[in-house]
Amino acid sequence: MHERFKGYDNDVAMVKLAATSHMAMPDLTPICLPDTPTLQTYSFEGHSCYSTGWGRTLENQDLQDILQEVKIPILPPVICKEAYDREEYGYAKVTDAHLCAGVVDGSAGTCV
Repeated sequence: MHERFKGYDNDVAMVKLAATSHMAMPDLTPICLPDTPTLQTYSFEGHSCYSTGWGRTLENQDLQDILQEVKIPILPPVICKEAYDREEYGYAKVTDAHLCAGVVDGSAGTCV
C-alpha cells in the first residue's frame, strides 16, 4: 500500500518481488512502469485502461465470484472534477494527481 494512502489519494498497492518471477501461467505477465518524470508529463487522454475487481455488475447484486474486467477510456481531468463536485458524492475533490477514467453515460465503469 502507498505510504501516503489517504482516501482518494495514493490509493494503489504494488507487490515488489525479491527475485525475478518466472510465471508459469500464460495469462499473467508483469507490467513495466515508466519512470516518474514520464508519468508526470505524459497525457494518457485518448487511451484506454482496464480495471478489474470482484464488485457488483448491477445494483443490489451480490459480489462476483469471478474476477471481472472492464475496458474504460481515460478522460480529461475536468470531466471527473465536474462529475464528482456534487452533493451526492460529498463534493469529492479530484486533483491533477488522479487519473480520470470511465464512460460518461455510466454504461461501463467501476462503480455501480
